[in-house]
Amino acid sequence: MRPMQRNDHPRRIQITGRNVLCDTFDDRELLAQAKAVVLNPATADTLSLENLYVIRDACQRYALGKAQRALKIAIDIRTLPGPQ
Repeated sequence: MRPMQRNDHPRRIQITGRNVLCDTFDDRELLAQAKAVVLNPATADTLSLENLYVIRDACQRYALGKAQRALKIAIDIRTLPGPQ
């Protein structure tokens, strides 16, 4: 009989339908924020622009395309030029 595999590793997160084992706890926190933006894009309004870039880079490291696109949209909305 095989022992049950534990899926509650502190660096594991499920995002965009994938289970990801993060290299660091910081990466896991960044991916948790990315998950929040994917689930509710209005969450991006509570994050600084610099933080959005860092979160997007973390998504890129773990090849999370859907999350990267959501963050790119949030960044683009923030950096659009205003009326001139």
